[in-house]
Amino acid sequence: QNSIPNAHVQLKSNGKYFLFTSERNGLVDMMYGHSQNEDSVIISSIGYKTVRTTIRQLENLSAIQLEDESIVLSEVTIEPQETELIKMGNLQQKVMLLIPLSPNKKIAFYIPNHGTEWYIHSIRVFIADAKLLGSEKGTKRMPFRVRLYDGETFFKNELITDTLIAAMKPNEQHWVNVNISSFNLKLPKDGVYIIIETFLTEFYLENGYLKSPSYTKKVSVAGGKPVSAEIANSFYIPMTKLTPDNPLLQSYQYVSVNFEQALRSTDAKFDSLYPEAKTKKDYVAKKNQFRSSSMRSEYSDIWDSVRLSPNYAPEWAKSYALGDLNYLIQLEVETKK
Repeated sequence: QNSIPNAHVQLKSNGKYFLFTSERNGLVDMMYGHSQNEDSVIISSIGYKTVRTTIRQLENLSAIQLEDESIVLSEVTIEPQETELIKMGNLQQKVMLLIPLSPNKKIAFYIPNHGTEWYIHSIRVFIADAKLLGSEKGTKRMPFRVRLYDGETFFKNELITDTLIAAMKPNEQHWVNVNISSFNLKLPKDGVYIIIETFLTEFYLENGYLKSPSYTKKVSVAGGKPVSAEIANSFYIPMTKLTPDNPLLQSYQYVSVNFEQALRSTDAKFDSLYPEAKTKKDYVAKKNQFRSSSMRSEYSDIWDSVRLSPNYAPEWAKSYALGDLNYLIQLEVETKK
């Protein structure tokens, strides 16, 4: 007789059910020490007749024989359902601004659901190469992580727990398409948050996506002469005006930075560049001008929100909306024709 692997053995004891599975050799280890003689046992496996017995009866058996059972199904015809892909999200094409997505950064984009029953086919992210702005050539091919959250809760209920890593293919120019149709994910009734996360600088350097973590560029500070500044190599995501026919779309930035430490670092840089400024009457005003310019260039993702508020937290981490601009991010959803 052949052994039957993966057969189900169900024990009902003390009003509770316990399920065990046979091993490759057909043996079952029923690790439960409180069974009674009259407890019921049900043994089943696809292609065999189900056996119903008790613990008392099993004690006298060295093996359990299952009889073959043929299951005849009526004829079934499988036909493909005609569907079409519809784009939703930011459908604007006129770019107003390019936002750098440097290493170890996170942005979010909310797409509402207006009562549809559609399934998400893919996520589309428009990536711009920043070589004209000074970044290394090819930064638009830096990989990033994509995450999806239910729109009902703010970044709490993640819809796909698998790690989704995307990157622009060699034959693609701007749009990165992340096909998630295999997850059979229905668009939540409260919409969806799309999160784009970049990895640490070390990841991009060690894997050859970047040759250097930053580049040097001349910037004007405190109304004075331009000085050299280190700017992170990154790819860029365009932003457009809010879509008039879909005003619920909303972009977010998430930041986690020790803001107090950033201010001290900025002040130290000002004192090193302009050592004579301490003797001038307008020292505080000039330093604040430098803070504004420097923080905008190095910590632009938080400056407009914090603005040197006296109430900022030492460890400042939050998500906040970006106003009347939206990232060029879309969903492709599948709907019946």
